[in-house]
Amino acid sequence: MPEACSILGLSESTIRNRYKESGRWYDPSFPKPKRLGSMGRRSAIGWNAQDLYNWRDSRPEAV
Repeated sequence: MPEACSILGLSESTIRNRYKESGRWYDPSFPKPKRLGSMGRRSAIGWNAQDLYNWRDSRPEAV
């Protein structure tokens, strides 16, 4: 998740809140994470970097 934080400029907790449906700041347009192992819910997660860049670039810029 450190690379996702770097790409998006967001903290780990903010990223979790974006992709979890129960998150305070859930965003259905946020890229869904992929499981990287075979241990089900205990496996690490990751994202396709291009998906993160595309999502970031689609967001309005702050003024």
